[in-house]
Amino acid sequence: MKLSRKNITMQVLSKFIENNLEKIENVETKSNQIIFKTTEGIKKVKIKTSKNYNQEEDQNTYLWRGFSAKEIEDDYDYMTIICSEDIEKAVIFTKEELKQHFSLEVKKKKNGEVDFEIYPHFIGRKCIDARVPAGKEPIDITKYVNNYIF
Repeated sequence: MKLSRKNITMQVLSKFIENNLEKIENVETKSNQIIFKTTEGIKKVKIKTSKNYNQEEDQNTYLWRGFSAKEIEDDYDYMTIICSEDIEKAVIFTKEELKQHFSLEVKKKKNGEVDFEIYPHFIGRKCIDARVPAGKEPIDITKYVNNYIF
């Protein structure tokens, strides 16, 4: 079942509150963005959704999300990439972690430009970014799965 944008935002909000209750003082939501006022300052969370691209019998979850170079530099602290049909399938990067991810050598195209697309594949307990050139090893991004801690 595909969730609405508001429902997804509220679910992500709930997960962040559950994991950071002691730090949160106030919250503001907009479509696809949450702003937390915390004991450590303001934390901005951007939410990007993707449908699940798995095939009929396949139990794994396959997401796709593209970014622009400008979007990577936008004003946010955390980027959440979440499955619109299953909120348990989410990858949360800090802005710096996302920049580092896209600066990896395997994220460069043949012409030297950065490939700002990410294909999170949830396979069993692992999650990989499968958007790499043919013959290259996918990037393990398991440590970013459901990482709702500030």
